[in-house]
Amino acid sequence: MSTLKDNQTVPVTLEVDDVANNPITDAVFTIPPGWQSTDPSVVTVEAAPDGLSANVVTTGKLGQAQITVTGTAVDGRVITGIGDVSVVTSGPATFKLNFGTPVDKP
Repeated sequence: MSTLKDNQTVPVTLEVDDVANNPITDAVFTIPPGWQSTDPSVVTVEAAPDGLSANVVTTGKLGQAQITVTGTAVDGRVITGIGDVSVVTSGPATFKLNFGTPVDKP
């Protein structure tokens, strides 16, 4: 899980692993991997043209989302990765004045 403040962005890179969790450095995809956020009102994803990296960008709204990456290898296998993102407050930044109900002076 990645925890971001509501005013942050984070770069994300893909590591392609085999079934034994060994990195594969020369993986080839028929179509670049596609990136998605389950809640674009919390975070958006700006993927690189090759699909092997992206920037996850907060929108200012607090909450959770999952980032999903899906690609198709040259042998036709669909490969998917999922990561969780939590967006928390960056702290106080301003005062908001809340006025009560006006009353007549005595």
